[in-house]
Amino acid sequence: MKKLFILTIVMIICLSGCQKKTNDNIVLSGEKHWISADDSIYEYEIDSTFKAAEDHPEEFWVISVYAPDKETWTENDLPNVCILQDEWISYAVQQFKEYGTFQNALEAEPADGSEFLFKAKIEYYGNMMYLYCHEKYNICFCINYPMEYVGTEKEEILKRVLDEAAGSFRTK
Repeated sequence: MKKLFILTIVMIICLSGCQKKTNDNIVLSGEKHWISADDSIYEYEIDSTFKAAEDHPEEFWVISVYAPDKETWTENDLPNVCILQDEWISYAVQQFKEYGTFQNALEAEPADGSEFLFKAKIEYYGNMMYLYCHEKYNICFCINYPMEYVGTEKEEILKRVLDEAAGSFRTK
């Protein structure tokens, strides 16, 4: 019951806040920096236009936000990079191992060359989420972005950003 309540609160926060602001253009700096998440348990390298965030609810942690202008961003802005820890991940892992995909996956394929089992794309509370699923830690490393980016160059840029960050992702 407590877990359902917490998940409901996270959903309300995401639904009310995640769609507040989107960036019209995705312009990367080409410079990278390291971001640590969850008290430095997780660490990854990402383009410096993504800024470290402080929003860490129990199951959905926004850990960096695309914010080329340091003065005008919040954790609710999209796109953002997050860690997702939810019980559906274990089911997705089981289904992926057995069938090569999982329920509600729009895309799914093995994540070769990284410590993740697979990468996928799903619809997540009205937004699109591109993710890497880590079987050992039962987490997904994700980038969350507006539906209007689907099929555009913006989506391809954001997927490349997460692909590169996933390649540097490590746990301590």
